[in-house]
Amino acid sequence: MTKQKNAIDFIGWLKSRKVELIALMVSALLVVIDQITKLLVESNFQYVGETLPIIKGVLNFTYIRNDGAVFGSLSGKPYIFNTITVIIVVLGVAALLLGKIKGKWLIWTASLVIGGGIGNMIDRFRLKYVIDFIDVKLFGKLWVWVFNFADCCVVVGCIMLIIYFVADTVKDVKKSKAQKASKGDRDV
Repeated sequence: MTKQKNAIDFIGWLKSRKVELIALMVSALLVVIDQITKLLVESNFQYVGETLPIIKGVLNFTYIRNDGAVFGSLSGKPYIFNTITVIIVVLGVAALLLGKIKGKWLIWTASLVIGGGIGNMIDRFRLKYVIDFIDVKLFGKLWVWVFNFADCCVVVGCIMLIIYFVADTVKDVKKSKAQKASKGDRDV
């Protein structure tokens, strides 16, 4: 009877975490896409720094090995960024599985950050550097960094998080103003 009850409890838990589990599957898919794109770059480029124009003057694929963090910062100190990434990924996965992240927007935000974090973490542990290749020339000399698919996932996830916080703050301000106006009407 206990085994059957535990099985039922586990199935109930799975059903209650359906969106979170799908989000983690999407994270895994993002990792696969990231790793495939990096393997394609690594196997098709002859040397680091080689460039393949995709859209002339706008987009190149340029093979870069980044042994630092975002935009090459913290170069030569991989343990710092590896530790931070592992902590963020583990906490993100745990928070999703425990149902601590509420709302689909934040769940998908976490999915992007987790997928991107794992994609770059695999490179750091496997190669001791991250393969970057997306070289956008749209902004001329204002944008000189080369990045990868995992970076895009993390950045979009962070932008989504900022949008969430801004929207939540605006909602709270409007609610506070409405409460003050309502209180002012009662005082009259």
